[in-house]
Amino acid sequence: MDRQMALNLAKQYIPDAAQPLRLNDQKLQPLQLSPTQLAKIDANGDAQITQDELVEAIVANQVKLDPLSSATPSSQTSLAFVEPEIAAPARKKGPTPQTPFLGGPQALGISKPDQVLTVNPSNASVDTGERNLDSLVGKVKTPDQVAALLDAVNYDKERGKALGGDGPLGAMAPEDTLNKFSGVCRDIHQLGAYVLSQNGYSAQQVGYVAGRTSHSILAYAEPGKGYGIIEYGRNYSPEDIAKLLGRPALSPREALLALRPEAKVVFGWTPPEKGQDGSVKDIYYTLGHQLYHESLRLKHQDSVSVDQIRGVEIEKTLGEHWSIKAGVRGEMPGDPTGKNAKYIAAGYQWGDFDNWGRVSLGAQHRPNEGSHVVGPNTWEANPTTLLGVNIEGKVTPFKANLGQHHRTSTTVQGQLSGAFAAFNDKKESDAGQRVSAGYGYDSDLLTGLPKANLRLSQNFEGRIAEGLTYKSELFVDNDVFLSAAAYGMGGKGFYANIGANTTLTYTRGGFSTYLGGQYLFQQVNNLETSGIKTGGSYQTGRFSFGTGADIFPSAEGVHLRTNQRVGVDVTENINLYMGAQQEKIFSDKAGTYSNPGTIGVGGGLQVKF
Repeated sequence: MDRQMALNLAKQYIPDAAQPLRLNDQKLQPLQLSPTQLAKIDANGDAQITQDELVEAIVANQVKLDPLSSATPSSQTSLAFVEPEIAAPARKKGPTPQTPFLGGPQALGISKPDQVLTVNPSNASVDTGERNLDSLVGKVKTPDQVAALLDAVNYDKERGKALGGDGPLGAMAPEDTLNKFSGVCRDIHQLGAYVLSQNGYSAQQVGYVAGRTSHSILAYAEPGKGYGIIEYGRNYSPEDIAKLLGRPALSPREALLALRPEAKVVFGWTPPEKGQDGSVKDIYYTLGHQLYHESLRLKHQDSVSVDQIRGVEIEKTLGEHWSIKAGVRGEMPGDPTGKNAKYIAAGYQWGDFDNWGRVSLGAQHRPNEGSHVVGPNTWEANPTTLLGVNIEGKVTPFKANLGQHHRTSTTVQGQLSGAFAAFNDKKESDAGQRVSAGYGYDSDLLTGLPKANLRLSQNFEGRIAEGLTYKSELFVDNDVFLSAAAYGMGGKGFYANIGANTTLTYTRGGFSTYLGGQYLFQQVNNLETSGIKTGGSYQTGRFSFGTGADIFPSAEGVHLRTNQRVGVDVTENINLYMGAQQEKIFSDKAGTYSNPGTIGVGGGLQVKF
């Protein structure tokens, strides 16, 4: 913070430079500083705080004030999975990676990997010699009949050798696959989706990437029964999928995750149309994918945390720039193949609030990783060790004051992260291709773990009235990973979340409350979504309390995600905290139910450095 801004802030507490305040003066109470902290500001030791001393303390970051409010943001801490905006954020000195304003659905109906569902190939009778698409639609009408048809279509090994093969990069048009009567998984299931959709079903192709598997299957819905899955000749009916979840699957991606909970990403495909090649249109990042990337990122803050979702994690800083951490996961209901995973990471950071960079390397061993074999759907355990890297940064090319109480800035943030090596015991891919001797090198798993984005934001913030501030953002967040994957599978669009958000925050004394909303004009992934969030907090002395709620719609229903937290400042540098998070989904098809993958309790110890 520049000295002039610090002086303007200091004048709110000590208006007259010639009249210092005693350490116990009531006018200093809004600063919420302990006697020890005030004594540190008192540079000449005369038990008084001068205007100049307060200015120096603000510049040195000993006092963290928002330039737009006389209220001092309290030193709140929370569980890693609770991300409320408790108060107007302080202008921090060091790097501060941006968290999503409002994260979308993270964990849906997910089964356990060893909870295998087995069905026999369909024995329905169909005319496999029909090559006219319109005539075929009149003869093949049910999911069982479609499964029997797809089982008869030949797999095109030449096209399957490389992405796209000698045909179009995406899925071939339904009539082309029928005429050739051959194709790869995306062609065959796009044909099946077209046939079912022409017979009144809601049907679409869904792709996924997991260990030893990069595959596409077909999801379809029956009214009142939820979604089922067709994979070549096998029809996993909505009733079958419900056996895995204990309720109907409410979306194509949820049905897929029930059947293949090891999936790291799920691709949505364009609706099947006659004369049109299919292509990827969006992506769902599973909680397993997101938690893997969290294991690579460091907060550069001394801390110990324990919670149900993320297990136990310890981080230790090594000076201003370096930090190391280690962790072990627990049961992981939202990431079942991450159960008991162990990881270490080390990272380096540089820069300030406006311009910064971070680099980290990490290793993770996943003893419960594995995959379901395409076809019989049997589970094969395959313990895997991952080596990964995370690179992220931010630049602020423009910022300006808009009058005395408002400002704007343009920021560019980006992240490139993922695993560059995946070693496991299996010597064959799911397609049966041999790999090198010794440990297998799982290229399929690696293709499902990258994360890359580039976000351009125009930010506005200011003070509307005493204690009432706002913060707004217009943004375009290009999903670089999705773009690369989609263009490789026939995509032609601009794969970015485009939206706007605003938060109003009111702070008075130790009380703070906020209300925010976000709207996405275009949404291509689940890392952010449209919705509203609200909450509040109160701090008195060393104790703080807070609660928050997020409300947003999704394909499965309306999500209500709530959290509570309490904290106590053991010393001026050590904070002990506890918290909990819950989530309910309200569906007009299945009623109200809990989302177990994002429910947790926990706590930790955080040390400021």
